Amino acid sequence: MGKFVGWVLVAMVCGGVADASGGKRVDKFARWDAVEGLPPGTEINVLSGNQAGSDLCLVSAVDATTLTCLAEYSANDVRLVFPRDSVRDVWVIEPWRDRHIGLWLGIGLGFFLGGAMCAELGPGGFFFCGAIGASMIASAATMGPGPLWLSYPGFRPSPRAPRMRHRLVYRMP
Repeated sequence: MGKFVGWVLVAMVCGGVADASGGKRVDKFARWDAVEGLPPGTEINVLSGNQAGSDLCLVSAVDATTLTCLAEYSANDVRLVFPRDSVRDVWVIEPWRDRHIGLWLGIGLGFFLGGAMCAELGPGGFFFCGAIGASMIASAATMGPGPLWLSYPGFRPSPRAPRMRHRLVYRMP
């Protein structure tokens, strides 16, 4: 029985399996309606035609045949019009969601270390001291620069630029 199953798997892998697409490659990004659903003002990168690089622009209008957007770094509002059949890729530029993984790991470690110090008091002491340790780590992690950091001459905390990510919305089939 094992050899039979092995041969069936080999036949499926080597010969291919018929699917409902009729042999065509189905790509989830080959949908123009995803581009049509972008709201005006969305920041996008468009790779079109024979260009080596992409154009950074803000969506102005999208219909079934064209994508119109405003060039991002132009002083006089240059409109870029891309026919649908020349657009190869459309990427949306959006802020990266910060997951705070390090904060949660620190809180868990603080809970464990705080609870370990009071473990001889039983389960109640473990959870009480663990909660204190976790709250100390959480408050220290969310605190901004305090008076100690501000006492150094010339120290000015610089605001961090938000992390951005590119998300593929459309790829020419």
